Amino acid sequence: MDNFDRKLKDIGKNEVWEIPKEIDDNISKLLEDLDKPSTARHRPLKVSILVAAISALTLTTAFAVGHIIDYFNINKDSSYISTKDELIELGTNVGLSTTDKNIEFTIDSISADDNYINIFYTLKSDKNIKEINEHYEEPFFARPFLNIKVDGKEIWETTGIEGEAKYVSDKELKCVRRLNISHEEVKNKFDITVYTNEIFEQKGNWEISTKIDKTEAVKTTKKYEVDKDFAVKRIYKHNDKDTTLNHKLSIDKVIISPLASQLVVNEEIMDMDDDWQPSIDYGFALFDQDGEYLEVIDKGLSMPASGTMTTSYEFIRGNKDITSLKYVPVQYSEESSTYDLEAKDIDKLPMEFEVSEDGKWIIEDIEFKDNEIVITGYKEGFVRDSLVLDVMICDKNGETFDFDINKAPLVTNTIDRNTRKQICRITFKDKYKEEMNRVKKIKMSKSNEFELLEDQAVEIDLTNAKKN
Repeated sequence: MDNFDRKLKDIGKNEVWEIPKEIDDNISKLLEDLDKPSTARHRPLKVSILVAAISALTLTTAFAVGHIIDYFNINKDSSYISTKDELIELGTNVGLSTTDKNIEFTIDSISADDNYINIFYTLKSDKNIKEINEHYEEPFFARPFLNIKVDGKEIWETTGIEGEAKYVSDKELKCVRRLNISHEEVKNKFDITVYTNEIFEQKGNWEISTKIDKTEAVKTTKKYEVDKDFAVKRIYKHNDKDTTLNHKLSIDKVIISPLASQLVVNEEIMDMDDDWQPSIDYGFALFDQDGEYLEVIDKGLSMPASGTMTTSYEFIRGNKDITSLKYVPVQYSEESSTYDLEAKDIDKLPMEFEVSEDGKWIIEDIEFKDNEIVITGYKEGFVRDSLVLDVMICDKNGETFDFDINKAPLVTNTIDRNTRKQICRITFKDKYKEEMNRVKKIKMSKSNEFELLEDQAVEIDLTNAKKN
């Protein structure tokens, strides 16, 4: 018996099924009046309702599972493939479509917890999508901008709008939209509306509404209300002179859920002259209770009119339990220097690049495929200036490739949230893929642009934080 069968069995065992007494009595009387052969077997109505309810649950979940599995079968290089099991387990089948201007917009399924709402959707056109715009050759750029309302409230993200796409055919595109809701208070059962007024350069009206229940996800979510105020002193070079500023911040909460781990920080906005609004942004390092660096990989930003900026930082904890965090601010140097490290042969693995005084990249695999180079690596220590695996491809002499805009390959990065490994894919256009044969070395850059301000570190004890 697998986990899903066990879950259905538990539902059937624990659920109370109420049938009005009048209906129950009438059915019992009807059954008594029927002529029954001695071999006849009758299923009680209560059992039938239970079976029907479980069948409906099985069908709904199976459809959601099918949609998500189909997506990952099509997009094996998805940025979210490391959370595939969680997305499947939390998936709700939607299967609703709307069509305008001969373009069909379908929401296949939605997976949600307290950190993210993941919307799997499909777009179909009567035209070859790639021929509508030259940039649509890359499916990422063919995605529409989706507006999303939760319980009637528009959810805005000013940065970090996440998503991806993959072509099924020239006329069909499958996509994922990942909406950060960690800075919002979203009920366990909520209404969601997804709409847009332009797809594939066609103006129109596409809108779908449905109901989602994230109760199952909440059962395994740890949500800590921290509410810890502190200040960070940093020095900036502004108008040719040193300026010292005190940033006022508050650790709002920490959410560790099936789909992600996030730190939510509020910062008071400082309006300076010349429209200068300095902020901490990614200017910190995060460590766990054992002093291990926790890689911050993304952020979602909300800037309400209240004068407070709320930023959600997703960090990778692997499979490790977190009992406390240490937030260490970073001071940037205005006189920093960045230079290229020595190029290394691609056939000598593993290789290391010490890209800062506090951290390095380790490259463990380089693979050449049909029209792409796949580079796998991971960080050790704090590597601030490179959130993703950022490598330069070189020829046999260690010289970097200088591509014009039409010839340049597409560079994409994915992160395994369980192993913390990153994959950099350098994809060449088919007519230029012979350039791959010239790639013999890779290199990275080193920077001394920052220092960790350990004397201003903030401890976040989750064991004493209020847990929801």
